[in-house]
Amino acid sequence: MPLLCFVGYAQETETNEDERKVGTYILPEVLLTNSGEIVNTKKAWENVRRPEIVSFFEQHIYGKTPAAKLPVRVVVNTVDQQALNGRAIRK
Repeated sequence: MPLLCFVGYAQETETNEDERKVGTYILPEVLLTNSGEIVNTKKAWENVRRPEIVSFFEQHIYGKTPAAKLPVRVVVNTVDQQALNGRAIRK
């Protein structure tokens, strides 16, 4: 059985706890496409602007969900029927 190991390192960044240090930020217009066109129909929202916003979230916030489902395999190594003084089962 292969051994999986992952080592992660936290980014060293400064945290800001002073609101006065926060720069100005203007939210993008929700009903204005990246090309500057006004979204004024349901079709324009569904076909143009919504995909632009989803793409932004994929690129900058959440990442893209893989299209293919990855296989999952679970192996139970030990079972403790009396975990937490009989209040739980630990597997």
